[in-house]
Amino acid sequence: MMSARKLRVLCLHGYTQNGSQFRKRLGSLRSALSSQVDEWVCPDAPFAVVDGVTQSTPLSAPSPPLSVIVPHSTENSDIQLSWTNVHTDPETNLVHYHGWQTAVQRLEAVVRESGPVDGVLGFSQGAMMGGLLCALQESGELGFGFGFALLCGGFPPRDVDLFARLAARPLSTPSLHVIGEDDKMVTPDKSRLLCDRFVSPRVYAHPGGHYLPARRHDIPAYQKFIESVVRSSQGSAAAPQHGFDP
Repeated sequence: MMSARKLRVLCLHGYTQNGSQFRKRLGSLRSALSSQVDEWVCPDAPFAVVDGVTQSTPLSAPSPPLSVIVPHSTENSDIQLSWTNVHTDPETNLVHYHGWQTAVQRLEAVVRESGPVDGVLGFSQGAMMGGLLCALQESGELGFGFGFALLCGGFPPRDVDLFARLAARPLSTPSLHVIGEDDKMVTPDKSRLLCDRFVSPRVYAHPGGHYLPARRHDIPAYQKFIESVVRSSQGSAAAPQHGFDP
């Protein structure tokens, strides 16, 4: 059963963002949820974006200087990062996410170093990673556990193999999917494709675009979701979910 303590949430930033920037952007949400969440762990993605290009370098290119692994504790608040190296095969037009294992290993190391987390919050590419973490956790392939996922402006992986992992079984991790009805970057239909991979997803649709909404009228959606997850954990006679104290 989950204790009354406040929660720790692992926060995954979007493409070309970094942990420091994301933490600042979460300021309003962190303040509004301070009675429920005590710590927001905001690591950096492991790959630096070079010249703003991550998706157009073909696999056949010899040693493309696309990205370099960077420390997850960088203090460079201007650095642009990505959770994967995205390549499109010029012959098959198939998309491949290189380095996703490095990203997962980096997150496992962050949790080992900083302590267990109760949930995962992801924005955009970070939400894609959050969905993948749910799949890896439920298949026993993740080195840490968590009890819920809050995914904003997310989408399923375009990498065929990773999508297969996500689609292998309906995901039972409690999830809230925040979808911008006017999102031109990740259109609502793509976010709903990620949502559809979960057994009992909750959806909060807002009229805006590609951002994590945190105005006064948005906050109850997050609060009620977290309250429901906590209540469900406390009322369950089964084994406690990962990330929750027994």
